[in-house]
Amino acid sequence: MNNIQVRVRRVVDFGTIVSFVGKDIDTQKEIVIHVDYREVSTLWDAWKVSGFPQPLEYEAGEVTLSLELSCDDDGDGERLSSPAQLQGQSA
Repeated sequence: MNNIQVRVRRVVDFGTIVSFVGKDIDTQKEIVIHVDYREVSTLWDAWKVSGFPQPLEYEAGEVTLSLELSCDDDGDGERLSSPAQLQGQSA
């Protein structure tokens, strides 16, 4: 299994889901990584109701995933929106 390195351009925090948007450093393909904090049973129940085909699933007992964010500059990212703005209200 190959390592994946991503140059992250945006971090989008939806509350229970956080999305990292960027490019794979090796292939330069745009990718999105989602980290979902909901219970796994909630996800499977929603998947079944949606009518989507059964996804492929693999055992990964010896795999460790580390998401370590490191900044190339001073690390002071600009907040692009506030929760009030996302809901159509003024901030």
